[in-house]
Amino acid sequence: MIGNLFNKLTGRQRLGSGVVYGLTNLGKTKVERGEAQGIILEILSVLEEQGPSTVSEIGEATHIARPKIGHIIPKLVRAGYIRPQTGEKDEF
Repeated sequence: MIGNLFNKLTGRQRLGSGVVYGLTNLGKTKVERGEAQGIILEILSVLEEQGPSTVSEIGEATHIARPKIGHIIPKLVRAGYIRPQTGEKDEF
């Protein structure tokens, strides 16, 4: 309960296995215009190619360690490049 309150106050997302992430229009634009670089470009490109994906799927596709992805994902959410969704990929 305290963890949920902390997450709401800080804007942090839980990176559970049931959460899938997909590109927003802004994220798609960043990839298309080449405005992203490095690990951010890798993650956004995977989401553009594969569609909504879990952290594990992003890690498998990029070969980036889960802890590193877990550090970047909340930043991409806050920047408006991706959005989380709990549930099945088809719901995106």
